[in-house]
Amino acid sequence: MTTITHAFCLELDRIVTVDEARFEFLSLSAAKRNRFNYLCTNLDCRQAGVRVFGVNDHRPLEDTEVYKDPHFRKSRDTHAPGCPWETEAITPIQGDDEPEEEFLQRAAKAKISDFIERFTPPSAKGAKDQAGNGDGKDVSSVTSQPPNSRNPGERHNEPGMRSTTVLDRLVTSYRQALKRLSSEELRSLQLQVVGVGRMRLVDYFKAIRYCSLETDQRVIFGGARFIHRFGKGVKFEFYDKLKHYKEGVEIGRYPVTLYISPRLVEAARHRNYFEEILKEPEKRRYFTIYALGHLTFSDKHESFSLVVDDLKSLSLLRGPDKEP
Repeated sequence: MTTITHAFCLELDRIVTVDEARFEFLSLSAAKRNRFNYLCTNLDCRQAGVRVFGVNDHRPLEDTEVYKDPHFRKSRDTHAPGCPWETEAITPIQGDDEPEEEFLQRAAKAKISDFIERFTPPSAKGAKDQAGNGDGKDVSSVTSQPPNSRNPGERHNEPGMRSTTVLDRLVTSYRQALKRLSSEELRSLQLQVVGVGRMRLVDYFKAIRYCSLETDQRVIFGGARFIHRFGKGVKFEFYDKLKHYKEGVEIGRYPVTLYISPRLVEAARHRNYFEEILKEPEKRRYFTIYALGHLTFSDKHESFSLVVDDLKSLSLLRGPDKEP
């Protein structure tokens, strides 16, 4: 059967992706959290009360072997005739006049449950409005609601159907691609980044060990250890060190830190989401950080800093617990 990528959330009163639901759930205060309830997006199914279940929609993302990516799961309820989520997933077949490159990309997209084709970074012009005037709602998911009359598997070819303003959702899509695709398939995937242009998905994500002070408009990522909480703020240090040059000559390799100030956390509407991720951070072996930011170097402290302007530009994944 076709993988369910969207469901109607009763508490939010709208159709959502599982990542959007997780983001909204964890943004609630702990006292107000009760698991969300979902119905099938198909209108006939919804009117009949056909349920859909969320898996890991109530937990922060984790970078562990036992953790399953958030997803929707069918219930035993019977769907209405013609429900698009009940159709058989169709294996892509190359058309007679379809170029090999286009077919490879289409086939690769079909293996990702919620592949993102268009991303609007928080820094892009108009991004605040596209993100719901700062309320955190992924408005683009509304345009990607599954039409009742179509097989959801066909939506990969429809323009604008897989766009997002939420970095977490893009990161999940990227990580699924790494797990499920061959190297050739992965290199075939294209991403449209508003304000930047069209590029290969793998080129938009850059491991921090390959970054420099010139790295710009890329998702910088890497493993890091927790250093200290500063009230609501936090500091991490990446495991990879970076080379520093003066006048073209390498003068050494220096650590890279990420500092999120209390002011930055307090200014975020979804600060509860951030706090949930950082619950007892000292018990985690590491965190995996994805950030839309830039690097600076301090001669005084002999270190690099990864700087982000707001929490929308940051995606944190918790690593496994430390050994007892």
